[in-house]
Amino acid sequence: MRLALGIVIALSTAAGTWAQDVENLPFHEYDPPSTLVVAEHPLTRARYPFIDVHNHQFGMPDQDLSELTAEMDKLNMAVMVNLSGRGFRRVEQADGTTRYAPRDGGYLQRAVTNASTNAPGRFIVFTNIDVFGIDESD
Repeated sequence: MRLALGIVIALSTAAGTWAQDVENLPFHEYDPPSTLVVAEHPLTRARYPFIDVHNHQFGMPDQDLSELTAEMDKLNMAVMVNLSGRGFRRVEQADGTTRYAPRDGGYLQRAVTNASTNAPGRFIVFTNIDVFGIDESD
């Protein structure tokens, strides 16, 4: 009986120490070994055409889209949504700080023209808005 009680106390103490260690462990250091053992079947192409609804192509106005569409075809990606149609530019402010703001509308127009001319139906181009100073009267 004493041996069993000693084992229980030792296990609970070890569990308590482990729980403390895990509780204080930073998320980026948590890397438990996998215990999953299954047959591997790497997929390199989707069975059905799909739409990538979240992508960022910052150079689309001047980009040669043939390489990108070839990569899309390898994956069976039918359409890509570019959420960065206007891209961003660096803005030096009067106080010396830097912020990033969307480029002008011409940049967006060139991105749309490039996509519709060189890869019709393959890209949906979104724009970006500049929320800096959104509460200002002008």
